[in-house]
Amino acid sequence: MWSQPELAAALPVLRTLTDHHHKAYIVGGAVRDYLAKRKIADVDIATSATPDEVMRLFPRTVPTGLQHGTVTVLDHAGAFEVTTFRKESQYEAFRRPAGVEFISDVKEDLLRRDFTINAMAISPDGKLVDPYGGAKDLEAGTIRCVGEEDARFQEDALRMLRAVRFAAEYGHNDNAFDPATWRALVRHRELLRHVAMERVGVELEKMFKGARPDYAIACLGSSGLLQYTKEKLPLPCLNQAAAYQQSSLRLLPSSLLRWAAWCITQNMGRHEVELLCQRLRYSGKRTAELTQLTGFHWEWTERRSTVDAEMHHKQDMLNHPDGCAARLRSDWIEMVISYGRITAQHWLTLAGKQGWNEPFIANLSLQRILDELQVTSLQELAVNGTQLSETLSRPPGPWLKRCLARLLHDAAASVVANDQQALLEHAQNLIDKERL
Repeated sequence: MWSQPELAAALPVLRTLTDHHHKAYIVGGAVRDYLAKRKIADVDIATSATPDEVMRLFPRTVPTGLQHGTVTVLDHAGAFEVTTFRKESQYEAFRRPAGVEFISDVKEDLLRRDFTINAMAISPDGKLVDPYGGAKDLEAGTIRCVGEEDARFQEDALRMLRAVRFAAEYGHNDNAFDPATWRALVRHRELLRHVAMERVGVELEKMFKGARPDYAIACLGSSGLLQYTKEKLPLPCLNQAAAYQQSSLRLLPSSLLRWAAWCITQNMGRHEVELLCQRLRYSGKRTAELTQLTGFHWEWTERRSTVDAEMHHKQDMLNHPDGCAARLRSDWIEMVISYGRITAQHWLTLAGKQGWNEPFIANLSLQRILDELQVTSLQELAVNGTQLSETLSRPPGPWLKRCLARLLHDAAASVVANDQQALLEHAQNLIDKERL
């Protein structure tokens, strides 16, 4: 056990506490993930020492949450949250205890935790303390509340979303919930309106990043949980499990692509996606990435539909390089320029993994076209507006923007080399022939 570096790093803190006649244990997620043979993130410690006693024992501490008994101990191996054994009074607003009482028994401390898989402890001599059957539930892949289910969810409504996340992450099949725990979750789902939207957003992001996002989404749908958020989410079919079962989400390599795939399969437009991100308090960067990617999909779909309608038969479209296929190739280049190379690559990855029109994508060689594009932005173009205006002896005006856009497209499409002289000559020809 102590060969595990993350756990071994905490051993000096445990021993300092026990050498001064206090009880001390590693608790929570570190124990769970050690038993599950997973990577350990943070190591938390529970102790019979009071916060004042902890701060006297260690030279470098931060009073992280004294009202709840938590002190962060800093040493050469890192930072460890050390929390005094406690029991909690009545909870306020279905989220946090009104007060805590320090106690001396680790088993009573573990009783206040949410699920059995999180209610285990390891002593400095390596013994597992597991009064509520967490190891057995972890092995079975079962999510079960500690003690009385109704009380656990009434104490902290966020636990309902955490239950779904843990079921998806640690469950082995589609029956990851203890039946009584699931019934209590559904019974108290309306309490989710007491949870801050940013906390909802954090939990959903962890689900989409996790091992089984498909199962998490199915549980959210069948429980109806997301109908009861503090701010209404612009999501369709919130209480229909079938609408949430996207079995290929787990094949996608990032949460961004998983979110995009799910939003697209739910027919969410750009405005709905943007509103969803705003309500979940996601960053401007994430909002822009997701709206760009879903916007790219819908615009490409519309362009394809337009060409399909014009040609009537898909086979004709694929077999006439001077007709429809050439038109779509030009459209693809325009979209790469408009949305950027990264978004286009994300969409190709997404489309390939989801099986969206795979033969069509291959026949048009969209990936090859993207790879071969030498220029996709005005910054990469070998000529700028000032040079065009001076060489062509024309004052700046609307023509300049149109000319630069055309030069960029033609350079990307290899109609003209991305060379200053070649571009200037091409610009003169465009002006002479098309009167830009």
